[in-house]
Amino acid sequence: IVKELKHRDISKYNVQLALQEINQQEYLNVFEELAKKRLAEIKDKELQKRRKKLADYLLYRGWESELVYGKVFELLPTTK
Repeated sequence: IVKELKHRDISKYNVQLALQEINQQEYLNVFEELAKKRLAEIKDKELQKRRKKLADYLLYRGWESELVYGKVFELLPTTK
């Protein structure tokens, strides 16, 4: 979100103000739902390809990388 707002020349003050208005729990719930929905649509069998497609999708849509990679490994853990 921050990157996109900066790209649109929104002032740092207004970016911070807007971010304060976002309900953190709702934000994470939307992220969780989107990640699960996209994962269900990915048909690849190979674990690494599924991880990459899910991560690329979420990153492209502007979600923070630490959230994305944490969720990818939560939803697609390494199996031994």
